Amino acid sequence: MEAHDGLRGKADEQVSKAIRIAHVPGETVFLRTDQEQLPRIVIRINVAQGGAEYQLRHSDREGTWHQACEIMREPKGQRKAGYKP
Repeated sequence: MEAHDGLRGKADEQVSKAIRIAHVPGETVFLRTDQEQLPRIVIRINVAQGGAEYQLRHSDREGTWHQACEIMREPKGQRKAGYKP
């Protein structure tokens, strides 16, 4: 009984960490490393202690998982007017 109470105390501790969701399901995105810059759709988000991962799908291919740093909202070379590097 004592061991159970000790474990319970650990489980009851509150952990507060904000995880930023950069993309939402249904959003069209592009991979930084894709030479063809094919559009992909965010189909799923996995949130864990390390942050968020995004499952992306292109056409009928199976989805692949990526970090936010690998994903762009616009394809390379197509910046909005007024963009300055």
